[in-house]
Amino acid sequence: MSHTGPISDLNFGPDGRKLFTSSFDGTVRVWDVPTGLCVDWMSFSSPPTSLALSPTGEFLATSHVGRLGISLWCDKSFFRMVLLDGTPNEPAKMNEPCPVAECEQEGANDAISHAMPSILAKKDDASFGDP
Repeated sequence: MSHTGPISDLNFGPDGRKLFTSSFDGTVRVWDVPTGLCVDWMSFSSPPTSLALSPTGEFLATSHVGRLGISLWCDKSFFRMVLLDGTPNEPAKMNEPCPVAECEQEGANDAISHAMPSILAKKDDASFGDP
């Protein structure tokens, strides 16, 4: 089991036991270096172009084709027990969050559109220099 597209980036975990690879096939895989087995497999709607790990290995940062910004992912094994029964048969589908700037912009547009009728009503009531 390996990537089906070119590798876009790779990074070792802090202990050197895990290798993280991203690929233009739209996936990130985590490999156990001593055994050579894939221990985790994630898929994205937009292929990852690069990845980086925090010094503790708790966070994974990814960038993606056609997207501005960086997505941060948290390793669930830092918070609960994770049992590895073997290699994954299919990738975990990752929900890519809306970039904060886009979310804030959408929220601002919604607020303006809701406030606009009252602003326009006040404008119609006011006289602007008409004698």
